[in-house]
Amino acid sequence: MAKLINKANLKVIYNGRDISKDISPFVISFTYTDHEGGKADDLQIQLEDSKGFWKGSWFPSKGAILKASIVSNFSGSEKQLKCGTFAIDEIGAAGPPDTVTLKAVSSLTAKSLKRETKSRAWENISLQAIGNEITGNHGLSFLYKVDQTITYKRIEQREESDLAFLKRLSDDADLNLKIAYEKIIIFEGKKLEDAASVFSITIGESKIGTYRFSSKTVDIYRGSQIQYWDVDEKKEKTHTFTPPDVPDVGQLLKINQRVETLSQAVAKARSMLRRKNKQEVTANFNLMGNTIYLAGLTGTIEGHGNFDGKYIIDEARHSFNRSAGYTTSIKLRKVLSW
Repeated sequence: MAKLINKANLKVIYNGRDISKDISPFVISFTYTDHEGGKADDLQIQLEDSKGFWKGSWFPSKGAILKASIVSNFSGSEKQLKCGTFAIDEIGAAGPPDTVTLKAVSSLTAKSLKRETKSRAWENISLQAIGNEITGNHGLSFLYKVDQTITYKRIEQREESDLAFLKRLSDDADLNLKIAYEKIIIFEGKKLEDAASVFSITIGESKIGTYRFSSKTVDIYRGSQIQYWDVDEKKEKTHTFTPPDVPDVGQLLKINQRVETLSQAVAKARSMLRRKNKQEVTANFNLMGNTIYLAGLTGTIEGHGNFDGKYIIDEARHSFNRSAGYTTSIKLRKVLSW
């Protein structure tokens, strides 16, 4: 692995107080993980504790709110990555040497939104209205960045937390749910894939430590099929969706759900096939730390033959430790053309 040395500091606001200078001499390492959707972002900080301060009078409060940013100097220019707002949910100690580790998750997931399960039925309602009602009940902000209107005659929440329920509805509609910046956001993943590339990774030019690619055929399908009710002919019909540029291998994905209209069948067949096939070609890179790499951004990969193309970042992990400096690890998937 190539030696990737870059410096970074962690800016931390603890329950409204800036403790960046106080904490800096004790920071051994930190890792911020940013997800495109479906998982809460998280932050982990390892602290030197040879004098027992962090296990003693400086012992943090579980549930305390952290606002964190990574400040780095890349190619002579200072950059800041705002990581977001987190709640401390675990404090650990180990040794020797004596250390204390703080683990924190996006502050919204520490609420009943994630922890309390419910069962209820919703009728004649849209996904946007469900999202507004749920987030309103929790006193949270909600952002719905979807062009289409998704409606349900009846949908059931079955012993699920409100967050899990919203995540399931988003997945079924081929939408992404992200918890970030103290908001719940539902958005179209395809729009992110269609956005202009903002970075490039080129063999021999980019500061690459290690890389790995995978192109799989397991659980990859050539098309999808679903049943729907034809109102005019008053009978059940089958819709088959076969997109361009699908692999020659693979079977037909049979969707065991019946929808009410042809338009719903078209949307569902496409969304379910995208969910399966979007992980066909994936990549992992370990790079010199750079704040440009964020989940949901697209870029191009060059110099790797058949693996070249446009990719989207599923997960970006920004890490620092005293010996290795600041590094960024990213998980990407090749975008689908349809």
